[in-house]
Amino acid sequence: MSKIIPLKERLAIVDKEIARILLFEKNGQFVASIGKKGNGPDEFTGIEDVTIDEANNRIYVLDSSGQQLLVFNLQNEYLGRKKTDFITHEIELVNSNLLACYCDYAANANYEKKTCGLIFSCWT
Repeated sequence: MSKIIPLKERLAIVDKEIARILLFEKNGQFVASIGKKGNGPDEFTGIEDVTIDEANNRIYVLDSSGQQLLVFNLQNEYLGRKKTDFITHEIELVNSNLLACYCDYAANANYEKKTCGLIFSCWT
């Protein structure tokens, strides 16, 4: 297990090692698996990070390539994908349409010295 994300009524468990996102009720009952590993348009090659916008029913998955975000709803429906022109390793929701992405300068020469390693990316 890599990360536990507490939600209002559930827990999301992110396991980067096996590229799975699992939802559980707070009593431990399994609810759903979100997304799947693969090379298709609605699949991720691996998981680098995850953040959840529970108010808007969205799960943002940073693919392990570090250059694309996939979004699903909490019912495991694929909603879309956004490629980025930078490599990031951590994402966090700022508001319902804005993600903060923390980047490594060594992997992002175009952004070196232009930012403090923090890049904001709008989902739409």
